[in-house]
Amino acid sequence: MNNLEQSIERKGVPVVAATDAFYRENAQSYFDRTFGLSMVHLYRPFLEAVGEHGRILDVGSGSGRDVKAFRALGYDAFGIEASPELATLASRHVGPYFTVARAESFETNERFDAIWACASLLHLRRSELYGTIRSLRDLLRPGGVFFATVQVGVGDQVQSDGRRYTYYSAAEFEDAITESGLQVLRSWESKDVMRPDGPLWINVLARRGAEPSR
Repeated sequence: MNNLEQSIERKGVPVVAATDAFYRENAQSYFDRTFGLSMVHLYRPFLEAVGEHGRILDVGSGSGRDVKAFRALGYDAFGIEASPELATLASRHVGPYFTVARAESFETNERFDAIWACASLLHLRRSELYGTIRSLRDLLRPGGVFFATVQVGVGDQVQSDGRRYTYYSAAEFEDAITESGLQVLRSWESKDVMRPDGPLWINVLARRGAEPSR
């Protein structure tokens, strides 16, 4: 735990609550900054793996940008978002496709052909990552596709705005995905679309194996 994180927790504000508070208090400005961003460079490899049709769960759907894009392309896409304020904005601008829920505790009887977790798992503690990916894997149908991104780096940090970021090497993040029972299909790095001089992102595309025959 770094000094800023200790300071936040000493003041009685858990780091998770501080991260949540950022999105609650800055929902509109975050929506405005992210809703119009082009993510085609990531959609392309993801959707090539998914196929022409399918049911997609967007984990940490934020502004609803990606659900909007997937639905426009003919996919049955839905999102879960921890921030009620962001989920409300997404529903207003995209449609009634969003549920307020956290990645690490979301449960449903529904199963999906693909899961998209773009820039959302990086807020989890490192100790939470493995269990969360295993839970998300269980939401996939056999053969389902999993895509996630995190930032390249070492350790973890609480930003000046209160948000927690946990950083990974490509090998660490791939290991978490493999350990969950998913098969990594492709892993690559890309630049930040909001800031050309910003952080590098690790992108991992994986697939859940077919169920063994009985």
